[in-house]
Amino acid sequence: RNALIVGGRETIGRRQFSATRVNWIAGTPPADRFDASVQVRYHAPRVKAQISCSSPTEVRVELTALEPGIAPGQSAVFYLDDLCLGGGIITL
Repeated sequence: RNALIVGGRETIGRRQFSATRVNWIAGTPPADRFDASVQVRYHAPRVKAQISCSSPTEVRVELTALEPGIAPGQSAVFYLDDLCLGGGIITL
């Protein structure tokens, strides 16, 4: 839409998003629904989340904390402790 929306910091946080084109390091997701941590920006801290797979390449992510700066087109990377499980492209 090419829109710039201005607001307070509390308005830019999200607790949920979807991701597509998910690539799993092991070839398949660990389960249909599982707990993991998610990193949505380079050098951003990981946030605990519950991941629900709607297909092998599409997931719904529910974060335990409000996370600012989540935007379509960014990458979301999923971790179990220090093990990278995979990642996909955020679609909201």
